[in-house]
Parts: sequence; structure tokens; C-alpha cells
Amino acid sequence: MKKIVLITGNTKGGIIQFLETIETKLNDLGYEVIVVAPVEVESKLQNKKNYIYYQSVQSGNRIKSFFLLQKVLKDISDKIAELKADLIWLVDNPMITVKIGLKLIRTRIPMMLTLHDAGGSHPTNEAFYHKLRRKYTHFLSNKLESEVDYILLLSKISFEKYKFLKPQNKSKLVYFCLGAHVPNAEEIRPAEVTEKQFHLFFGRIDKYKGIDILLGAFSQVQNHKYKLIIAGNGELTSKEKELYDQVKNDVILINRYILDEEMLWLFHHARSVVLPYIEATQSGVIPIAYKFGVPVIVSNVDGLTQFVDNEKTGFICLREEDYVDALQKLEIDATRSVMSENAVQYHLQHMNWGKNIAAVLDEILT
Repeated sequence: MKKIVLITGNTKGGIIQFLETIETKLNDLGYEVIVVAPVEVESKLQNKKNYIYYQSVQSGNRIKSFFLLQKVLKDISDKIAELKADLIWLVDNPMITVKIGLKLIRTRIPMMLTLHDAGGSHPTNEAFYHKLRRKYTHFLSNKLESEVDYILLLSKISFEKYKFLKPQNKSKLVYFCLGAHVPNAEEIRPAEVTEKQFHLFFGRIDKYKGIDILLGAFSQVQNHKYKLIIAGNGELTSKEKELYDQVKNDVILINRYILDEEMLWLFHHARSVVLPYIEATQSGVIPIAYKFGVPVIVSNVDGLTQFVDNEKTGFICLREEDYVDALQKLEIDATRSVMSENAVQYHLQHMNWGKNIAAVLDEILT
């Protein structure tokens, strides 16, 4: 039985759902799986027998924290090296994961790094410190990318864009189509919501997400039957705040971290899922929408349109009026019902986790 070590630097949210799905599918495929995760990881993943935990957050002054972190990195990399795995799979690339990966280069164990966004930096509302930290993480990630054996992208467009941006690494690239990664949890309705159906924007709120386009379009939908929910952490721009104030009687803004249980409820009850992004190389939201049979409304960005069969599983929008038209069409029960079935079938045919992971591992482990 071949052994795979999965490593994450995240503690909650979509990446943890991604990790759990990979772990489950690898077990189904007959691999021995060991997971390395921060000790601060959400409670459902604590105290698992096949997990090795490390302290990712260091307290105290900066100098002391720096040296404590170096010791943690050395200790965890030594433990991983002793496992003699057939593959080390870095399932994300925040700074802590990247630093662990760099420490593991010396082991010469085959290593695969997952890049969830291969299109470079997006316009963002982040504070200067966070932007600076992100740049440093990108610097370290670039170094790691040059050293690992394989780089996993999660869509065809991500694959092509990364190959264009960093041709020196093209021989390392593999990809599969990202499927829905949802938690195994009971649904909970967010306290802010009373509606049973609605149009939904889900995910972190940031500049490149195009929320101003969505708010502007929704304000023009005549006699709509369903409200719009915008659910996610982050900060609206001044323009988005102005637009929201104009339509807030018909828009529910849940501006906070969304619990896994709440995320399930929102997708289960969504009439449509809207992604008006300015740029993207792939999306984890679309597979979840399709799994729940929810048609999508997306901008004409190739990272999104690659997953959309226009007017069958969703609508591709070039202009604001296209969003208005799509929202109105998905208020019609007959239209929504047909597109819902199409979405489910697309997910089953193209976003099969087991099949897609097996294809990648067959390529790199045989």
C-alpha cells in the first residue's frame, strides 16, 4: 500500500473541506493517508489517529516567536521525513505550508504542491501589512515551485495560465477539474435569513469579486420574487456600500465568516449562485452550486466560463443587462428546474473527485 502525506497550513474553511475530500478519496482508492495540520485546526479534525499536529501560531515577542517557529518547522519536517512516504502532497500554499515544504526538499521524497490560484495577485481591499505578507509568501512559494516535483492546478485555464506565466516549470504541471468539497455537517440556517429561496453570492468579499456589478444589476430586476444574499467575510468598497444602501431592503448582507453548516443551508436553498468576478482562474463555488443543482450566473471570465454550459447550466454575462436578464429568467420555475438538472449532470460527468485524483496519481506514481 502506497503512503501519501497531506500537509495543510489552514485551520478552517474551504481548504479544510478540500483536505477532507482528498483524504476520503485517497482512502477509497486504497492509499495509506497521513495528514499534517496545525494544532489549531477546527475541532472535528482534532485528535484523529492518522493526523500529526504542529503549533502554527507562536506567542511572545517577535524574536522569540521566530526561533520557536524554526524549531517547529525542523521538528515537523523531521517527523514527516521519518514516515518514508511515496508522495508528500501540499494541499495549499500559505506561508507556513510553504516553509514546511522548503524544509522537506532535502528528503528527496516526491512532492506535489497545490496552487488554488495560478493567475497572480488579484485587486484586493487588504491592509498594507497583509499585502506585504502576501508578497513575501509569493516569493517563498516561487522558490518552492522551482524545487518540488509536481505542481497541481485545479482547472484547465489555471494550467494554461501558469504555463504561460512560468514556462520554466511547465514540465512539472498536472491538473484535474475541481469538484465540490462540502463538509459532512448538519445544515443550519443563518440567523440573518428568513427567506426560503434567494439569489446568492457566496465567498470572501474583495475588489475583484465584482459585487458592485451584481448590486447594480439586481437593482434593475423588475418585480423580483426573491431577495439577494451576499454572504462572506471581507470589506465592501465605498462604491459597493453606496449601491448596497440603495437596495438594502431587498439584499441581505451577511458580512462575516460563514460556518460550514450555514454554507450548506445557503447552497441548498439558493435559487441561483452569482459570480460577477472581474478575474479568476478557477472556482470552488461553481462545483458546490452544481452539486446542489443550483444554476450559476457568471461574468465572461475564462476561469469561470470553462465550467459553464451557457443557458444550460448557467448564464454567461458580458454586460450589466445580461445579469438582469439572467436573474429574471431564473425566477421562472420551469427554466430553473431544467437548468438545475443540467447542473447536477455536469457535476457528475466532469467533477468526479475519485476519477480525477486517480488519473493524476496514476500519472505521477507509476
